[in-house]
Amino acid sequence: MSWAGERKAEYLFGAIGVIAVCILIFILLLPKSAPSCFDGKQNQGEQGIDCGGPCARLCSDQYDAPQILWTRAVQLTTTGLYAALIYGENSNFGAAAAQVPYSVKIYDSNNILLSSSVGVTDIPASHIFTVFIDGINLHDKAPARIDFAFTSSPVWQKSSAPEQFITTTATALSGTSTRPVLAATIHNSSLSDLNNVESVAILYDTNGNTVSFSKTLTDTVPAGGDANLIFTWPQAFSSAVVKIEIVSHVLSSN
Repeated sequence: MSWAGERKAEYLFGAIGVIAVCILIFILLLPKSAPSCFDGKQNQGEQGIDCGGPCARLCSDQYDAPQILWTRAVQLTTTGLYAALIYGENSNFGAAAAQVPYSVKIYDSNNILLSSSVGVTDIPASHIFTVFIDGINLHDKAPARIDFAFTSSPVWQKSSAPEQFITTTATALSGTSTRPVLAATIHNSSLSDLNNVESVAILYDTNGNTVSFSKTLTDTVPAGGDANLIFTWPQAFSSAVVKIEIVSHVLSSN
């Protein structure tokens, strides 16, 4: 290469170097976004990508799957209208999941499918939970088995478990031989109002079997205060009731 060519090459490479340095300085001077729980990176002490550590969402190795303890269907009317209850437990302390999709299938004694439905439910933190399904019309068929399954993995989030502040202070059952009515009172021991509280009443016989169940929704249970609940049934119970359980849950805002 001639001397003139060498000089041209030096100028070219020099210009390229200057441009590269300018680009590098520009990139370094760009404002950096702060690490977050939504940036798709494992940073700021997270245990996984956008989970664990300071993030509300838990990583998969931080929780156990919820357990379904029992399922039950009861006949509400002589025309074949039923309600179903799924009774489960979340053993994850301080972790809850909202709007978890599920499926329910009801079979008769011959394993014939009588009813199938889908829905979503909340799983409260460190708490017994229920899934109440009503309006199931089986006509003259009798249910023998309920298959319940979550159709996608719950997204577990840290939770203050507001349900821990709700206690049942009184119950009174009447009209069991005609149209039963259960009056109950729940108390909120927290310092904040609890809104959209769903309560399920479960009635048991002397053998611990479920006689029936019902659900009601309370708009607000005031901080340090009480709320009165009323549960009703359209017809008499088939067994005597010796135990009453009230399971309350603060519904998610999703």
